[in-house]
Amino acid sequence: MLNKLKFKRIHKVTLSLLAVFLLIGLAERKHNNKYIQQIVINVEQQYDNFFVDRGDIHKLITNDNTINIIGVSMEDIDLREIEERIKINPFVKSVDVYKDLKGTLIVNVKQRRPIARIIRNTGPDGYVGEFGAILPVSGRFTARVALISGENVDELLKTGLVADDAKTSLLEILQFIDQHPFWKALVAQIEVGKDNELTIYPQVGKQIISFGTPEDYEIKFRNLKIFFKEILPQRGWNHYKRVNIKYNNQIVCE
Repeated sequence: MLNKLKFKRIHKVTLSLLAVFLLIGLAERKHNNKYIQQIVINVEQQYDNFFVDRGDIHKLITNDNTINIIGVSMEDIDLREIEERIKINPFVKSVDVYKDLKGTLIVNVKQRRPIARIIRNTGPDGYVGEFGAILPVSGRFTARVALISGENVDELLKTGLVADDAKTSLLEILQFIDQHPFWKALVAQIEVGKDNELTIYPQVGKQIISFGTPEDYEIKFRNLKIFFKEILPQRGWNHYKRVNIKYNNQIVCE
């Protein structure tokens, strides 16, 4: 008797599972038989960056309008291939492409964010992304970020800021400036000299700031903040021509 009841329960469970799988299969088949009705593109304009817009992404999706997407069966849409086409744009940080049950192809794009701009006289400039990658400049939009100049900027543009310890240290300083509103508003330009010594030119005042090498940069910025908040208000913004903070716990004003 118990075996008979057990058999009935197993039989019911099996039939229930088969019914569920059948419904899923029918739903998937119905979904795949649908056609793409529209494309919805969402570009996240993080930090007010406008290097990429919906038109740019649409051209990448359609391979510059040579590939027709509207009216194509959902089953024939290769989502990964579309994502790879979109990632060709250097300003695209990440992309997520998926389809819904209404026949909509949904594309969500996040942009890379520049934190500095490398300037040079021998060729086009380039942006430094938040993780050290080099991004091209854009005729559409100019990011308000600190400028980087110096003798070795050509090498920085070729390798990015993650090739060795010296470049990584410079990237850490740029990230530090980007994360602190006070320094982001104050630092106008950083010149990279010999032996990776840095010279900072501020947005306000005429002081040239001898920063030294990137080591102990947080201590140096702390000392520099004392100069701007405590010394300059008393002596006047243009009283000093040069400030030297190369050495720990020293502020030498000239």
